[in-house]
Amino acid sequence: MSKQHLDNYIKACVSIISGSIILVMVMFASLFIYITFFESNETTQVERRQEHVENHIKEAEKLDKILFPLLVLNSATIPVFLLFSYEILQSFNLFR
Repeated sequence: MSKQHLDNYIKACVSIISGSIILVMVMFASLFIYITFFESNETTQVERRQEHVENHIKEAEKLDKILFPLLVLNSATIPVFLLFSYEILQSFNLFR
């Protein structure tokens, strides 16, 4: 190989490596700027957990409202009512 050909090869390799390094630095700088200035509505883990628990409570109430009338229709005896707690029965406004 000639010295000129070898110099061009080394320049190409150095250009690729330095271009890759610059690209990675630009990506990290962009990520830092985005997080610093544009990511202001981040919720904390405690808030997400609280919302998760509230969603489970709402789903449980919906299921209770669906299942209670079905169990009443399918039951042939009064003792089935004893299986339900006062809170569940109260959610159907039976004690007002």
